[in-house]
Amino acid sequence: IPFPLLKSICFVESGLNPKSFSQNDGGPNDHAFGLCQVLRSTGEFVLRKELKECYKNFHRQPKKTRVKAQCSLFDPSTNSSVSAKYLRDLLVRYEGNIDQTNAAYNGGKARYRKSNKRKSSSNLTKLSSKVFVNQYYVDKVRRVLGQDYPSQIFGFSNTNNPTLSWNNDGS
Repeated sequence: IPFPLLKSICFVESGLNPKSFSQNDGGPNDHAFGLCQVLRSTGEFVLRKELKECYKNFHRQPKKTRVKAQCSLFDPSTNSSVSAKYLRDLLVRYEGNIDQTNAAYNGGKARYRKSNKRKSSSNLTKLSSKVFVNQYYVDKVRRVLGQDYPSQIFGFSNTNNPTLSWNNDGS
């Protein structure tokens, strides 16, 4: 994923503080950790799916001490890797649309999808009033990214056929 997008999310989520901790962001016992404020459940899911060796080390620890274990979500490298892989999945799901990706990252992809089943496609960055006021988050990330940053990143597709191909000669 583009580094400016990841850096902007880190800035908005934690103010670039790797020891940032938020309680109950995702429900009881699902706290958000580190630079990108990754939820424990999201971290475990991504580690299990993408970083299997790290997941084994993470999961061997008792729940109360997992944040202190190797591959901790407080570790900036692990946290940013988990966040980048999760953002990549969201970018593919929303075909490179930055605002939809940010809205799903902030509010949760299941909540975002459920909330937007009932809405028109022209207003997909907002969640229902029962969930977070998500538009503020999307606008804040957009401001940190800068106005010149594109609203869509091409090359992310939810089809099996990639939209970009690279030849060995660089073209």
